[in-house]
Amino acid sequence: MTLQKKIRSYVLSHYPIIYLVTFEEEKGDALIGDLPAGRKILEWNLARGCVRFDTKAPLTSTYMDLPAALENWLDQDLDNHFLIIRDAHLALRDAPMAISRLKALVRRIVHDDA
Repeated sequence: MTLQKKIRSYVLSHYPIIYLVTFEEEKGDALIGDLPAGRKILEWNLARGCVRFDTKAPLTSTYMDLPAALENWLDQDLDNHFLIIRDAHLALRDAPMAISRLKALVRRIVHDDA
C-alpha cells in the first residue's frame, strides 16, 4: 500500500492523530492536499503560528504559540476539519500545557464532545 493510500485510509477511518515524519514538506502537503474534498485544513507551525495551509500566510497579526492554537481549536467546531501541527516534536518538548491541550483535543475528536 502506498503512503498516499495509507494516509487516505487513516483519514477516512477518523484517526484522531496521524504522525507523519518527513523532510520533504512539499510532498507531505501534496499528500494532505489530495485528501477527500470538503475537509477544512487548519495548520500551525513553529515559525509563524496559525497559517493558511495553501499559502502558509499567518492567520493572525500576532504569533500564536502551540498551547494557544490548541486552546483556540478546542473552542471551534472541528467537524470535517483536518489539523496539521508542524515541528510537533519541538513544540511539545517541555510544553506540558500544549501536551495537555492536545490530549483534550484528541478526546474531543474521538468522543465528539462539544
